[in-house]
Amino acid sequence: MRLRALTLLALGNSLFNAAHSQTNWRSTESVTLGPSAARIEVSSTHRIRVIVNSGPTKTLVGADMNPDSVRSWAQSVHMELDEPKSLSYEFENTIQLQPAAKGTDSAGYIVTIADSVGETLPAFASLIQTDALLGALTRAANRILLLPEAELTKSGPLPEDSALIACDHVRDSILTQVPPERWPNARPVVRPSHYPRVPSDAPAGVPISASLVVLPDGSLVLSSFKVTGTTNVEYKETALEFLSKQQWTPATVSGCPVVSHAGFVVTFLGITRRKWP
Repeated sequence: MRLRALTLLALGNSLFNAAHSQTNWRSTESVTLGPSAARIEVSSTHRIRVIVNSGPTKTLVGADMNPDSVRSWAQSVHMELDEPKSLSYEFENTIQLQPAAKGTDSAGYIVTIADSVGETLPAFASLIQTDALLGALTRAANRILLLPEAELTKSGPLPEDSALIACDHVRDSILTQVPPERWPNARPVVRPSHYPRVPSDAPAGVPISASLVVLPDGSLVLSSFKVTGTTNVEYKETALEFLSKQQWTPATVSGCPVVSHAGFVVTFLGITRRKWP
């Protein structure tokens, strides 16, 4: 009986190892996390993982993740990345992002990746680098749904997505060759029922505009906020709060989301005109 049990156990381990060895992983893209480099990979079993290299001798292979779940997590964290509302953002036991400051003028996140047995590798990443990691995870999760099985079982890195390359060119062209005042207009995901009313000290008939920049991924550049037609400080604060609470869909050019303007224009007469619908 004992011999039979040992035989069955050995057979089970062999089958597990065989199945494990048949999983094929292909890298999609790499991002920098401070002094470390992170590589995003997708598998033939439709899973995602992060591999972190920190120096020539330190490599950690993160636990594999469900693409739908990691996409939802990355998108939700991205919405709070500029102004974190939590002390820690965690995806299962695999990824942890902790808002931190390195020195006096370098804000970012401590990014910690964990493997399947609990080993971890942390790195201090700038805000831009953290954003790039979330974007890479989202793109990998989206791409794995479209890749045929034959592509997932091949060896080597995945070829670059031609559509992404084309969109990168369109976005760069709008950003670098089109004057900011001519950037297209973003649309609110949900049309507001009203806009902030003009301040009581506003000159009659003088339009008051409030605007800020929306990046191609839908995030807002709060430092770009601008108000014209009034110097009322309270109104500026109200307008910024109003715009920042809205979700915006960036304008598209040739099917690609590009840098856009979001905002509104009001007049002293109480007429609200949607300058940027």
